[in-house]
Amino acid sequence: MIPKPVLFGVRAAALLELGRSEEAIADYSTVCEMSSTPKFAKADALSDWALILLQQGEWNHAIDKLENALDLSSELEQTCPNCAHDYIDAIARASTREEAWKPVVDQLLAVYAKQNVLSLLGEGLVRSLGSLRRALFNEQGLRAWHRTWVTAGKPFEQLKIPLRIFSVGIEFLIKSDANVLLDLAKEERQILRDVLGLDVQK
Repeated sequence: MIPKPVLFGVRAAALLELGRSEEAIADYSTVCEMSSTPKFAKADALSDWALILLQQGEWNHAIDKLENALDLSSELEQTCPNCAHDYIDAIARASTREEAWKPVVDQLLAVYAKQNVLSLLGEGLVRSLGSLRRALFNEQGLRAWHRTWVTAGKPFEQLKIPLRIFSVGIEFLIKSDANVLLDLAKEERQILRDVLGLDVQK
């Protein structure tokens, strides 16, 4: 027999696919409250719950759920179920205001730094360029988004390389000129080409 918490988690995921986010949140809440819920299932529920809240612009509540998910994932020695680029993409799409982004980006960096998994966030930041390419950001918005991440991430040595790749990626999105990629080392350039869906450079 499938454990009841797992069934609630499966139903929540199905509701989310149907766009019924409030009902999904109710099920994720039930999963987290059940004493019989395995840690991995609770981590999954908290992670998905955090993503919904980020999409809704509920920054503080989202970060609380994400931090709990990361704590559980660390105990289980596994990565958080959702990829960091999902969270980053949700933030970008939930608001177009730089002043709204800064606090949540700072908080996101803090929770990933606390678990010593900033490398996952850096990878997610670079991967997020693929979806950012399809977002409705104008040049001003792209530069504001870039400024937010570079300012917040500068103190973290683990983000030095991802931020460099991210910066060049933003320039490409603004200029649509593949020559800007030449500012990167060959390996970094290939990572960016893959993320952006560009043809492999010979």
